[in-house]
Amino acid sequence: MTHISFVPFNSRARAGFTLIEVLIGIIVLGLGLLGLASVFPAVVVQQKQAADAVQGDSTAKSVEALLRASPSFNRPFDGAIDRLRINTAFSAAANQAGLTGWEIGTGGGNESGAMDMDQSNGTLSVAMPQGGRVTIDLEDAVGAVQSIQSAEAVELTQAARLFPQAKLRANDAGSVRSKNDGPQFVWDMALRRDKGTSAILDPLGSDAMQIAIFVRRIDPGIRGDFNAVFAGNGVVAVAQGTDGAPTLNGRGDYSPILRGQLSVYQPTNGDPALRNIVTLEPNSVERIADEVVIEWLGRVGQKFVGPQGQLWTVLSVREENDETLMTLDQPLEDRTQAQGGDTVDILFTMHTPANVRVITLAAPTRPAFGPVN
Repeated sequence: MTHISFVPFNSRARAGFTLIEVLIGIIVLGLGLLGLASVFPAVVVQQKQAADAVQGDSTAKSVEALLRASPSFNRPFDGAIDRLRINTAFSAAANQAGLTGWEIGTGGGNESGAMDMDQSNGTLSVAMPQGGRVTIDLEDAVGAVQSIQSAEAVELTQAARLFPQAKLRANDAGSVRSKNDGPQFVWDMALRRDKGTSAILDPLGSDAMQIAIFVRRIDPGIRGDFNAVFAGNGVVAVAQGTDGAPTLNGRGDYSPILRGQLSVYQPTNGDPALRNIVTLEPNSVERIADEVVIEWLGRVGQKFVGPQGQLWTVLSVREENDETLMTLDQPLEDRTQAQGGDTVDILFTMHTPANVRVITLAAPTRPAFGPVN
């Protein structure tokens, strides 16, 4: 006799996900996507910063090579940099300790007027000594006078300072098309005499020149073919508004190198001051309000140049007691201050630079200089 057994039906063995399980899965997936979305912009920013750092360093090295090798900059007597070197008013020593100031071409401070930055178009002009004449001492003709026939200024236009340089080619239809992706960076420079520990070096005109090179990425809001967009249509590579803040769209005045001051932060709880934690000295930046300056100054990656060419980079920023505190990669110091003062003059740009490089150029080989007529 055959026995037939019945297996009870297990409804749970064939059941799908319950509504609660589906909802929990959706929530977990949503949280993961939200976490990914929050990380993705930071990763993009970090990748851009890393790319800017590499490309900015390469650009700064190329600019240094240009400044060292180009006759337009270093040719004796009428090269752009040598014109400044032989101009006794330029970056003159202020005291016997040899303290010489940076000149940036925007006026203010103790600038001689030998450099001029036209903020309407970004052109930096370097002028000749008054009258275009310098006195030189020759081995066979002491006191001979060499006259520079043209006293016109040497102009370093914005287009000349774009990197890489624009490269154009004509197509079959006769219109101009870009041969590369166009300029990505623009560079600017500040200069000072590097007299070491001596306020006066003889012969006059033999001073080394210290140059601070600031490399900045052009404004991200500029649209069009970068090879042609700067061709006289009112666009500048790094623009600022009437309040001095970057516009980031190429519209406005050219944003120049600026002067300011940093002060060592003094804790209110009595803890000793750390010289790599600094604040902006109030009212130290001309023509720009402190709140505008600190918005752009207090950013990770900002770079500052000190009185003798020191370089500082901002590593982190925090708010404390209504002050913006910046942590630098090195302690703040000024070698002209015997006791290490708590406030130091700096150069900086509102746009965070991709790279800053300080170099020194020796005077070209030539006869000794006498006084400028």
